[in-house]
Amino acid sequence: MIRIALPAASLLALAACAPAAETPPQGPGDQPAAYMALGTEPGWTLEITPSRLNYDGDYGETKIMVPNPGAKALTNGRTAVLRRVI
Repeated sequence: MIRIALPAASLLALAACAPAAETPPQGPGDQPAAYMALGTEPGWTLEITPSRLNYDGDYGETKIMVPNPGAKALTNGRTAVLRRVI
C-alpha cells in the first residue's frame, strides 16, 4: 500500500507545481463617478468629480466648491491649477 501511495503523492505534489494557465491581463475598467480623499486632524474631505471639486475642511466648518478645471499635462505627470484651494 505504501509503495503505491508514495508515488501517487509525489505525482500530486508535482502537479501542484505546474504553472497556472496564462490569462490575458484585464483592460482598464470604467472610471469612477468620483474620487474621494480624506484626512484627520483637522478632519477634511475632498471629492473630485468630472465637473466639480468639493472640499470640506476643519470638520465641515470650511467648504469650498469650485468647477473642475481639468488637469494640465506636464512632462512628469498632471496637475490642476486653481485660484483658490484653501
